[in-house]
Amino acid sequence: MGTVARPNQTSDAIQNMNTKRACRDLFVATAWLILAVTVHAQQQTPAARTYARTCLSCHAGDGAGSFPGVPDLTDPSGPLSRDPNDLLTRVIAGIQTPGGAMVMPPRGGDPSLSDAALADVLTYMRRTFIGTDK
Repeated sequence: MGTVARPNQTSDAIQNMNTKRACRDLFVATAWLILAVTVHAQQQTPAARTYARTCLSCHAGDGAGSFPGVPDLTDPSGPLSRDPNDLLTRVIAGIQTPGGAMVMPPRGGDPSLSDAALADVLTYMRRTFIGTDK
């Protein structure tokens, strides 16, 4: 006589198989996501990587600011519309927004950034947030 599977055993086996498939699918999706993020990071310009490393925590990914008191860099008449040399001088020295409680430290808090690297980041920010190189 053969062994007859009880309905619960069959149901448990199917559920176990579905769980294994779901775990495998999740693993594959996670691997693809990690690969995509890695490729994207490698394709970023040095200025974009500097922005992500130095500026992102306060100015956010969209430039609108992470919290109250941080200027909105997406405003076409905002801080990024200033004369590029004037803005670079201010970023090098540090910026206190008039009437604001927030202070941006000199060189965005990274003293190792050269003037040229800061100028490149400002150009990246202008292109990204207000659509201009000026």
